[in-house]
This record gives sequence, structure tokens and C-alpha cells, in this order.
Amino acid sequence: RALAAVGLQACWDKEYATSVAFLKRSLALCRGPEDRKQAAAVLGDLGLVMLLNGEYGAGFAAYSESLQKLLEGGRQVDTASLSEAYKRLALACWLRGWTDEALDYYEHSLHCAPDPKAATVAETYHNMAWVWASHGSYVQALKYHQKCLEIGGGEHLHASSTYAAMA
Repeated sequence: RALAAVGLQACWDKEYATSVAFLKRSLALCRGPEDRKQAAAVLGDLGLVMLLNGEYGAGFAAYSESLQKLLEGGRQVDTASLSEAYKRLALACWLRGWTDEALDYYEHSLHCAPDPKAATVAETYHNMAWVWASHGSYVQALKYHQKCLEIGGGEHLHASSTYAAMA
């Protein structure tokens, strides 16, 4: 995981080629079935780097591979990680202009979420609202903004931007 951490730091410094190199080296060390969860995490990091670098197709591919690694776990799948993997795929789809696919992946994320009242679920509703709004469907966007605010009494990270979007 140390190589992946160096790769992420390079990403934050906008040294994308260096970031990708370290993440790929980290991924190469994940060889066995016992490394599946680690490989999924590194692939998720790689997808993020690709998206930040504007390589949406490569980001989507890395996120897809990350999801597949998680699904290979069978009954031992960590539902929180699975929910986040679907959310990352949704973002990659939205950035590529694939609105319907983005919404489908967000729905999958919601179905996998271990706690329907978690802040991560509020974030998913928040993101879905923005997808609907970008598509011009403001009534649907409002519906998802409201769902976002219902979680935790509107006391979470996305509450202020949700209130602003509804104004």
C-alpha cells in the first residue's frame, strides 16, 4: 500500500505519469486471491488519477476492473466497498456524458449501501440530483436533493451545497 500512497501523493501534485507508474507497480504486487481487495483499491485509485487527468475512458476501465475484483470475492464482498465502486463508475459515466448509465450505477450503489442513513448514501443522492439537473430534469433533481437532506437531518458534508442548489 506504500507504493499506492506515493502514487496518490503524486496525483495530488498533478504528476499524473508518476502517479500511474507507482499505482501500476503497487498493482503488480497484488498477485493472489488474498490480494483481491487491495487490487480493487489500487484500481480505484488508478481510476481517480485517470479521471483527474481527463482520461475518462481509462478511468472508467480502471473502475470497472476494480468492481470486478470486488465481485470475485463472492459472498465475502465488502458491501461498503462495492457501493463505492458503483459510485465511482457512475461518476466516470457522467463525465463521459452517459447520463442513463450514471444513474443506473448510482442505483446499484444505493442497493449495496450497508447503511441507508449513512453520509455516503446522502452523497449518492446528492450526485444523482446533479446528474438529473445536468440533464435538464429539475423536478427529478429536486426529488434527489430532498432525499439527500433527509439523511442525518441535513447535517452532512453535502447539505450546504444541496440547500444552495434548491434555492
